[in-house]
Amino acid sequence: MKIYFLIILFFLLSCSDNGWNDDRKKNLKNECIENASNQILDKEELLDVCSCVSKAFMKEFSWEEYQEMLSMRITNENNPELSSKLQVYISSVMKDCNISL
Repeated sequence: MKIYFLIILFFLLSCSDNGWNDDRKKNLKNECIENASNQILDKEELLDVCSCVSKAFMKEFSWEEYQEMLSMRITNENNPELSSKLQVYISSVMKDCNISL
């Protein structure tokens, strides 16, 4: 019985991150820092924003969805569901992470 419990627990824990392992999480945050460093000059603010944005992104999108975004330009025509999800994410993350244009 203990073995079944451990197997189920391991399975649940491994699936809970939507495919985002520690290296992938770190890389996403580093990409944010690299891409935003020209717009946000204050280092502390840059780290705060990228931490907030990357956490929200990983919560909202799976690793598979992220790979799909990288492989093609997501539009309302070619992927309306993901496009809509991105629109909602962008609106909410700008507010939640205190990003202004």
